[in-house]
Amino acid sequence: MLSMLSISEDLHNLNQQIDAIAGGRNVAFTASLTSTPGCFGPFNKNVPIPYQNITLNQGHGYNSALGAFTVPRAGLYSFSYSTYSNMGVAGEHIYQKTQLVRDGQVVSSSWEDNREDSEDSATHTMLLKLHPGNQ
Repeated sequence: MLSMLSISEDLHNLNQQIDAIAGGRNVAFTASLTSTPGCFGPFNKNVPIPYQNITLNQGHGYNSALGAFTVPRAGLYSFSYSTYSNMGVAGEHIYQKTQLVRDGQVVSSSWEDNREDSEDSATHTMLLKLHPGNQ
């Protein structure tokens, strides 16, 4: 006859096994630039944005040294990015362009010119069906 303690231990072990299997399928990362004011750029060619603050990297897909996310497993992925610029001086302006790139191809792009009011922002969100190794 099984005791309550034995059943409880078995249930606990089964839950740990389920968590180990299901938990290994989750992939997510959250990254941001530092909060220190400043300008990233200017550049005369496209460059990866090297995010310094990595608050989540479940599945270890984001490489902060490269500024790139490598897909560890196939699935539907959601990417979202926001940009903001503020010259702080009337009459001055700055252009900003941000692109989401998959394997060298642009899949989303934002471009802003803040000459109207000296500040601008943009946010893009994309759902992409990705395969292992996509960057």
